[in-house]
Amino acid sequence: MRAASHKATSYFAARQDEPPSRTISSPRRLSREESQRQTRARLIEVGRQHFLAYGLGGAVAEKIAEEAGYSRGALYSNFAGKEDLFVAVMQEEHQRYCELYKAIYRDNGDSEKMLQELRTTYIDMLVNPEWVILWAEFQSEAVRNKEMQSRYRQFYHAMVQDSVNRLTEHIENGSLLCKMSPSNFVLAMSSFAHGLALRQRVVGSQPSERTTRKLIGEVFDTLIRTHAGEWKVDSHRPLNP
Repeated sequence: MRAASHKATSYFAARQDEPPSRTISSPRRLSREESQRQTRARLIEVGRQHFLAYGLGGAVAEKIAEEAGYSRGALYSNFAGKEDLFVAVMQEEHQRYCELYKAIYRDNGDSEKMLQELRTTYIDMLVNPEWVILWAEFQSEAVRNKEMQSRYRQFYHAMVQDSVNRLTEHIENGSLLCKMSPSNFVLAMSSFAHGLALRQRVVGSQPSERTTRKLIGEVFDTLIRTHAGEWKVDSHRPLNP
């Protein structure tokens, strides 16, 4: 009996020396808003892949929903249709680059360094094969479809205005100089660069991607600088189209 009592005492003493067991808590349940954001993000991610692979016309809403792990109803409860999903994909693409531009403007006190980072980021975006495909798809669909034309115009004007506002701010505070008004600079650069980047993706070697980057950079450098006194800038009077 004494031996048994000693064993029991030793056992309980050892148990007291052990660290307390951890309580396994169940994962926090997502709120309705969080769940919806998660669903939208997943549908946009998969939709982007399908639009790149099949185009807007070839993509199938049901297949996008299935691959994302949701029902067809989940897609249509978050988006009016695949066209609406496509616009959401483009808005997310644009927002991603906007955040990069904001960080460059915010974190650089050196105008020359800021301009070089803007230049590099801008060219990176324009020659990105996936951006070229999505942008061309958006434009071609806008030509054929009146509803998409309206959505494209809204998207395009918002994108241009955002760039114009940021450029105007830095021209007016003297950190940048431009040979054109901000609105005409954005219009000229985006039209030239988008067209050249698309041509490079379609034609291939003529011009090469390296040459495309160089040409866009040269036009950029010709129109905008940081050195005060070289150009007189009227940032409020756009040229006649």
